[in-house]
Amino acid sequence: MPPPSLVQVALHTPSHSGVGDLLSYASERPLPPGTLVRVPLGTREVLGVVWDAEDATGELPEGASLRAIAGVLEGVAPLDLPWRRLVAFAARYYQRGLGEVALAALPPQLRDLRPEQLARRLRRPAKATDESANAIQNIALTAEQESARARIAAEKGPFLLFGSTGSGKTEVYLRCVQEMLEADATAQALVMVPEINLTPQLEERFVSRFAPRFGAGAVVSLHSGMTNPQRLKSWLAAHSGAARIVLGTRMAVFASLPGLRLIVVDEEHDPSYKQQEGARYSARDLAIWRGREQGAKVLLGSATPSLESWHASRPPPPKTRWAAATCACTCPAALALAPWPACAGWT
Repeated sequence: MPPPSLVQVALHTPSHSGVGDLLSYASERPLPPGTLVRVPLGTREVLGVVWDAEDATGELPEGASLRAIAGVLEGVAPLDLPWRRLVAFAARYYQRGLGEVALAALPPQLRDLRPEQLARRLRRPAKATDESANAIQNIALTAEQESARARIAAEKGPFLLFGSTGSGKTEVYLRCVQEMLEADATAQALVMVPEINLTPQLEERFVSRFAPRFGAGAVVSLHSGMTNPQRLKSWLAAHSGAARIVLGTRMAVFASLPGLRLIVVDEEHDPSYKQQEGARYSARDLAIWRGREQGAKVLLGSATPSLESWHASRPPPPKTRWAAATCACTCPAALALAPWPACAGWT
């Protein structure tokens, strides 16, 4: 019988606990990085994530005694490398424990699911089969909206969409999401709002636009106001790729989206995007970092952009100290779009 494998598992232990980022466990077989497991911790059994490849391999040292992994969530695909990089960056940048960030991003109910429950929850919804009959009926865009849409489609970004309330920013979001979904059958979009009470209206608008074309389960919400079963259902749909569009608050920036191609941060100036309890972070800043790392376009929208976003969207002066604005809003319905060149300096 071959010796058990040694795996390093990230657990939800606060950074001040002294436990460390990763704990070692014995496994009867090698487990790929990102695998969700149940492990004993003290007198409890908790959810954990097998971490990167070089730490997740190796044999048990001679004479060492390690506790064994209690179980593997076989029905859930491993969390991919871009997601683990996002978590590692957030933990390092905001000086929190790796497992504290990783496990806070996962639905708590994952630990208690039985295999048959997972299989039922992972069942994909039926998709619309007659694409011509379910074609999306678009409304006509204004000249400013069309200019913004065309520039977003043609350039890499990130972008700052600047327009007053009622100027039509949401319609630009909808059109960008539509074009991305129709161009790539596996693509996913993340649309973030600062407050929970903003999600029902936005979800209604996205469902009415995209459900007839992509199916009833194509749009899901993800926020802390949901019950544990609701949150688990949405997370599994996003993780499996069944959900094409995820709407959520700041916690949604950590959603597992293997096909992520577009991130929209509405009202990017709102301070609610900053988590103030537990592992603190700025969801807007993490969205920009995640988009760059995953090759997804990032669109920030606001009627009153934050100073840092406005400054980052200004073009660098070629020779003079001051940069000139490239676009100006001269009427309430005007939209201005600017690229975000400064984000390339993030590390």
